[in-house]
Amino acid sequence: MPKVNCRRWICLGVALLALTQSGCAVAILGAAAGGAALGYAYLRGALSRDYPALLGDTIRATKTALSELGFPIIREKTDTGTAYIQTKTADNDTVMVYFDVVPSAIPSEGAMTRVTIRVGYTGDDVVSARILDQISKHIKPLPGAGLPSAVTPVSNPGIAPVPIPSPPPVPATSPPPLAAPTSQSSLSPKR
Repeated sequence: MPKVNCRRWICLGVALLALTQSGCAVAILGAAAGGAALGYAYLRGALSRDYPALLGDTIRATKTALSELGFPIIREKTDTGTAYIQTKTADNDTVMVYFDVVPSAIPSEGAMTRVTIRVGYTGDDVVSARILDQISKHIKPLPGAGLPSAVTPVSNPGIAPVPIPSPPPVPATSPPPLAAPTSQSSLSPKR
């Protein structure tokens, strides 16, 4: 048994040595670099936005937005806390819309729904941003999420309000001095 393992290692070593001596190592390294570049392009191709809304409400808003923009819904799937919708552009590029429930950075807001859009393999920021903007028009925020609609002033019954004086008027500057009038004789050419 040990001889078989030893033979495999020797064969593998000879094969690797043959590849590196025949110039194939450059091809292997080039393929690895190309794969890394494609992976980077794939990672950069998605555009995301967080919405202070429930998953179901965000999916409904997305379906409405896609319908308004003329995107057909090809496939959709919903799981606990995640979902996706697949559609196509007019150029027949695949558009994937992913939904994930994520915690908000502000504890009182609770969970939010992150919508991530990828157009094709490397992405299209213009199309993705247009879809996200259209979704934003239909999102109904959760109660208590976001900024308050109006701030009510605090009143103290025992303290009289202090008037804020208006700033003093800015004095007008005098007009710039005019050039002294000159006589016609100094302007006429000398003969």
